[in-house]
Amino acid sequence: MTRFKTGYLLAGYLTAVLFLTGCATNPFAGHLPPDLDRSITPQQVISGPETLHGQWVLWGGTIVTVHNLKDSTEVAVLAYPVEKSGYPKTSQQASGRFIIRYGGFLDPVDYAPGRAVSVLGRVDGVQQGKIGEAPYTFPVIQADYLHLWRPGDSPSSHVLFGIGVGVGL
Repeated sequence: MTRFKTGYLLAGYLTAVLFLTGCATNPFAGHLPPDLDRSITPQQVISGPETLHGQWVLWGGTIVTVHNLKDSTEVAVLAYPVEKSGYPKTSQQASGRFIIRYGGFLDPVDYAPGRAVSVLGRVDGVQQGKIGEAPYTFPVIQADYLHLWRPGDSPSSHVLFGIGVGVGL
């Protein structure tokens, strides 16, 4: 092959690798259901749990507490809006709290308070509880997919590479 053709092949290969690497930053890629409603907030679920029961949501936030039960784990989360990848935007105002119900054991050492977590799951009603001594109604999400973010990790901190024209929202 000529150097010219080899250069194009190498450039094409590198572009494909960079493209695939960029797509890998979303832990929920390939799992997002078509009826996912990104606009649903914890406060909306509290206001109308019956109407939103079973609705797919992608929520995230920081872990407050973890309670292991006999056959499941409940993770209380301080909710934040999420990026397209599901990463919680902790620089924005929190939008309440919610509980992730996970069908299995989650180690509280790994799922420690303050860690960023995201969940793709379905609204499973509300649960009464307390924050300190104050009563609180927690929306409950039955986790289908759960992602614990590494400390300091953020999809927006990754280097992005692209060719062409794009629009970011």
